[in-house]
Amino acid sequence: MKIPLHEIKTASHCLRKLNFSKKYPLNTSNLEVDIAQKVIQKAYIRSLEFGYKADWRTIIGWIDAHVFNDIDINNEEAFELGRKRSEHIIKFVQTWYKKI
Repeated sequence: MKIPLHEIKTASHCLRKLNFSKKYPLNTSNLEVDIAQKVIQKAYIRSLEFGYKADWRTIIGWIDAHVFNDIDINNEEAFELGRKRSEHIIKFVQTWYKKI
């Protein structure tokens, strides 16, 4: 069986995991996942630059800036959807933040 180079890491852990990932590919077009990745990358870059991790309030500000960028704040329905999306991302990033 030939395994492409970009899948060797997955195959070395478990061949069933490789087979499962081909049958059910991960959908990475989710906006929440993209925002969380950008914020975590920015936090890592900031910690490498200055030598200490970013403040939690700063991270919340980054998340809100990404979420509410295209949302009309005067529209109550759109604001409520943005708030829920922001809270969902904050819960995920908070678990990551506590671990580091």
